[in-house]
Amino acid sequence: MQEIDEKDRPRLFILCGVIAAVAYVAANWITTQCIAADLAYHELLPGRLYGHIYSPFAVDMWRSNKELASAIHATLAQYWMLEWGIYLLGAFCCYQVYRNMARMTSHGTADFAKAKDIEEAGLAAKETGFVVGRNPFNDKIMLHNGPEHILLVAPTRSGKGVCNMVPTGICWKHSIFFFDPKGELWNFTAAWRKHHMHQRVMKFEPLCKDGSAAKWNPLAEIDYQSFEELTDVSTISEMMVKTGEGGKDPFWENSAAALVNGVILHLLYKHDQERRVLPCPSDIMSFLSSPGMSTDMLFASMKLYPHIAKEDFLEIDGRRNILKEVYGEYIDDFRPFAKACPAFAEAVEKNEKAARAYEEALQAGREDAAPPKSNLELLRETLVQEEKRGMTFNFAAPNIKAAKNKQEIDLAIQSHPDPWYQLLVHPKVAESAANMYNGAEQTRASVMQTAQTAMAVYQDPLIRKNTAVSDFALRDLLDPSGEVSLYLVLQPNDIDKLRPILRLFVNTMLAKLVRDMKFDTKKGTAQTKKQRLLLMLDEFPQLGKLESIEKTLAICAGYGIKICIVAQSMGQLNKIYTKDNAIPGNCHVQVYFTPTLEDGGGTAKTLSDTLGEKTIHSVSKSTNGSKILESSTSTSQIGRKLMTPDEVRRMPADRELVFVAGFRSIYGKKIRYYEEEFFTKRIKPPPAFSDTFTKVQTYAQLFAVHAADLAEIKERQQRVAEARAKEEERIQKKAETQTGEENHAAEKQPSVPRPADTGTENQAAAPAHREEAQQAEPIERNEEGSQPASAQAIDDAKSHAQEPIPFAALWEESLAAWEQADAKPFSALWEESMAVWEQQKGA
Repeated sequence: MQEIDEKDRPRLFILCGVIAAVAYVAANWITTQCIAADLAYHELLPGRLYGHIYSPFAVDMWRSNKELASAIHATLAQYWMLEWGIYLLGAFCCYQVYRNMARMTSHGTADFAKAKDIEEAGLAAKETGFVVGRNPFNDKIMLHNGPEHILLVAPTRSGKGVCNMVPTGICWKHSIFFFDPKGELWNFTAAWRKHHMHQRVMKFEPLCKDGSAAKWNPLAEIDYQSFEELTDVSTISEMMVKTGEGGKDPFWENSAAALVNGVILHLLYKHDQERRVLPCPSDIMSFLSSPGMSTDMLFASMKLYPHIAKEDFLEIDGRRNILKEVYGEYIDDFRPFAKACPAFAEAVEKNEKAARAYEEALQAGREDAAPPKSNLELLRETLVQEEKRGMTFNFAAPNIKAAKNKQEIDLAIQSHPDPWYQLLVHPKVAESAANMYNGAEQTRASVMQTAQTAMAVYQDPLIRKNTAVSDFALRDLLDPSGEVSLYLVLQPNDIDKLRPILRLFVNTMLAKLVRDMKFDTKKGTAQTKKQRLLLMLDEFPQLGKLESIEKTLAICAGYGIKICIVAQSMGQLNKIYTKDNAIPGNCHVQVYFTPTLEDGGGTAKTLSDTLGEKTIHSVSKSTNGSKILESSTSTSQIGRKLMTPDEVRRMPADRELVFVAGFRSIYGKKIRYYEEEFFTKRIKPPPAFSDTFTKVQTYAQLFAVHAADLAEIKERQQRVAEARAKEEERIQKKAETQTGEENHAAEKQPSVPRPADTGTENQAAAPAHREEAQQAEPIERNEEGSQPASAQAIDDAKSHAQEPIPFAALWEESLAAWEQADAKPFSALWEESMAVWEQQKGA
């Protein structure tokens, strides 16, 4: 089976048309000249052009001239076979063109991309983009500037840095992040991006010794005292503790992460209350390893510490209770407070009555009732009122400093007369501390050991120094004021030691960058940030398993964030993320260098299968053994892989395979920057030290960083409140309009007033009205069965037809009469109502 590619059809039609035209002209001209020669170029032959040269179509004129055609009939008949032979030759040429352009499709149509395919695949960007390689047809650089993600699979020492990473650092003009485990990207690209692209160029090197790198405190990325506070803390604590290696009992890592989560929150609020600088990861380890405090005392101090001030809870002088704003009703049991304050107990009782009244009002359809207050707000108001009356409340926590063991700590807490200190404790800190404080001794020791082991890396003096404060924020990568280049630099032999920090940095960056995505409701598409961002994740599997990466790949491309994942082999990637991972499927562009046997040839086999099969002709010969000269030949179509696994493994070192979703595979060429003058003249010595951007060391700076987010949340809350108020107003107006219409309709039918409008007297009159309606003369019909026979019945029907009584009104009247008059059973009243209704309906 053969077919023509859609792209080749126009070219085929043009070529066949040209061949047909040439064959037609040639057949006529040759025939004309042969006949003229046979007739000795007789002067009576029309169509002469010059000498013995005649017009190509003169033979048609001779055939149309009856006298001339009859005179040279024998000669004309002699050359018709020549003419048709030339026509058949043209047709044969067209067929050969078709055969050459048609593809055999019975076993597959795999083929490498042509020049036009590469251009249509989006690899012909001119100004900026990811450097994929070199176009094999015109030797131009293939740049991919689309939003889609990229997967680069290249074995070690195969040149991915010199072929793709460094050239991309020179060509990509937007913001970029480099995971630079060798430091070569900083050395080769930082100067060009700083001095010629005019970008802020920052280097974070956890083990930097000379002070040339910028510092980064992960706790400065937390949206402190906001709705995102707990999410940010959870993201950081999980990455600090979890190794991403798998195969272990997750209980210990999960428990340790929950512990670190509580410690981070505790330190954030504690440092704020004590007017200290922001805590850093080293403070977490120092807190967990407090030498002068027992484990019981450590967790007891956490759950008793006042994370907000008394004035914050009472909201005095415009102060805010941030715990209430973020976590809502964060106190579960209010009985101790009711016992300690009788006024609050009375207020709670009144509030419960108000709550019941409010529910009854809602059930009755009334919207004028005021909703009850929350117990926390009621407690705050009560304490404020009682203090104005001269009452005092002791918010001090129990004194446990003198306690020597857990029993004495419990006794000090239980004997404390006032519960008010509980109102100042962070609820999530209290939960975390209580879980550890009340846990079994052996379990608690194991959890503590797991947490301390995970946090031990931050005790290194260099790491402690480089993570104490922040010289930039991760959100700077998308700052609309200008492009930013950020390098995460380390040495290859430090990867194992720094893996927790690397995982924390990359995962936090992904979480922060994609969290604030917005959609354009008018176009139904994502609103991209002003700055596009490329994340170059070299040696990605070295980071361990990042649970968020697969989800991030699926959603962030539409928001201007492009990710390039680099691995040494598919086996290395599958080992971390399993064979069913979604990473390759979410990468629109995939680049593969010549694979090795590191994964048992798995990458080569995968590439061979991905390239597909093409259909080829197979010729087989068979010879008769007894008769050597007798043989037969047969031709068939078979399938053959475009490249076998062995051919993939033997691919030249200067070639690469490129796959773009929806297009043919590209057998491209590599680029080596040191062989190209375009790149070598742009590589200069790196800057002596890193730039800085958004510095965060104090709480004031932290609030300034997240001020825009908090303002946006408040604005959204205001819009929701306004929309809700408008909807409630619309519903109220609609209800008032319906009530007015019902009252107006009731006024139009005074003969049968509704009970709700006219009271008990009209209810009593309703049965009399129904009896009068029942005594009316029945409507008679004539022989045709269509016209009423009684004039009185006609009048009655007209009077009822003018103002039909709603069925609901008749139903209410029937029920009222049934309740007042026990003489008639309900069924009789029902039949009366239905009879009146049917009369009106018929009229």
